[in-house]
Amino acid sequence: MRSMWKGNMGCGLVGVQIKLYATTEAEKYDLHQVHKADGGQIKFRRFCSTEGVEVPYEDVAKGYITASGKTIILTDEDIDNLPLATMRDIQIDTFVPASDIDPLYYAGKSYFIEPEAASKRAYKLIMDAMVAKKKVAVARVVLRNREHIGLIRPTAGAHGRYLALHMLEWPEMIRSTYELRGLVGLDKVKLPARDKELALQLVDVMSGEFDGAKYTDTYTAALTNWLENKIEITPAQGVPATSDADLQAALIASVTKEKSA
Repeated sequence: MRSMWKGNMGCGLVGVQIKLYATTEAEKYDLHQVHKADGGQIKFRRFCSTEGVEVPYEDVAKGYITASGKTIILTDEDIDNLPLATMRDIQIDTFVPASDIDPLYYAGKSYFIEPEAASKRAYKLIMDAMVAKKKVAVARVVLRNREHIGLIRPTAGAHGRYLALHMLEWPEMIRSTYELRGLVGLDKVKLPARDKELALQLVDVMSGEFDGAKYTDTYTAALTNWLENKIEITPAQGVPATSDADLQAALIASVTKEKSA
């Protein structure tokens, strides 16, 4: 694997030299936009709206357009010189129980944290302390010219325990549920005792240990099969919505099915 970031992880006055590695591979098949008539690939070009000419990539800069319409251009040097401690460091801010962080905050990107040889002792000390106290760390980090909140947690892999970094969304990016009218009055819905008992039974019979290996990307498998063999694919059928009248029967059938399985 090739590291995509190299810097320092700070915890109080303890500094740990680390590298970050993306935890996931790129998609095996990347579908492109093409012209329906002849299969020609659609190309996107960079045009300057002022001069009306195509601009080479090396002449493209980042810019901010103010409310008055003025454009402020930022060079790579300007960005590198921003007065942020996190430009070169991952700075741990606080340790919290993992249950304190709503999964809605998880942004999807995760990274392996590897210590440099000179920082293995400091890395292991912080990791073991987090395990002993059953805490995860909330940190700030800049990746790809954007500051993020990160969650650092101990996990286990091929070489034993290690630290992983998960990107979190900023709180202001999480949408409000105010417009979800279907949630209005949900806490006042009456549930028959028999239905509640059956629902509890269903959760019990379907409970088990999480095994990531049993979950596979069936969509990509079907796409791969079609692309490589060009055969017909029968779409999988989802579970239709259950009406209130059929709810108890569906619960009984589900419990019976899971018990027999």
